[in-house]
Amino acid sequence: MNKTMKTLADQRGFAIFGAVLVLALVTIIGIAAISTSTTERRTATNFMLYERVFYSAEAGLEHVKEAFKNTLRTPANIAVMAVMGRPDWSFALNGATVGAPEVIWTSNQPIDGNTYTITVWDNNDDADPATDSDGMIFIRSDAVGPQNSSCSIETLVTATATSDPIHGYNAQEGGGSGKNYTSNDANAISFSAPGFGAQSLHVGG
Repeated sequence: MNKTMKTLADQRGFAIFGAVLVLALVTIIGIAAISTSTTERRTATNFMLYERVFYSAEAGLEHVKEAFKNTLRTPANIAVMAVMGRPDWSFALNGATVGAPEVIWTSNQPIDGNTYTITVWDNNDDADPATDSDGMIFIRSDAVGPQNSSCSIETLVTATATSDPIHGYNAQEGGGSGKNYTSNDANAISFSAPGFGAQSLHVGG
């Protein structure tokens, strides 16, 4: 009788040990699943925040390019492009100094819950950071969003005339007296000639 009761007690002890072991394994699996789920959710959130701040920085870059394009369409800047064959970005570099060559074009511009800041500077084509000499400048768009998310896009840009850039030019190359490229061929392209309204500019980097 005592032997039977001892056997039953041993079986109960084994059952309790087995139950505790299974419970521990289930707990470990549950903790691992929660940890994995939390990590995946954090990764997805970080990716979403980065994606939004990236597009905010890209939007800022497109904003400044469009604004500069409108400035380049003014008669004075168009005349420079006609004669020099390249844009003059000096208007964008106004305010640059030797000690601080970068110019903040716009700061903390809000967009979609984020903000962007646009910085412009010359590409060291000459000794004067406030004067453009080769038709190229650097533009950087820095965007900042929630949870310290940030993104920077930097590009070297220039501008070109597109869509029939010499419309209205009366003295085409070789059209002078005797087809000999004399000085009456050398007049600058007139960007203000009739019909030039179709002219467009491309600003890109």
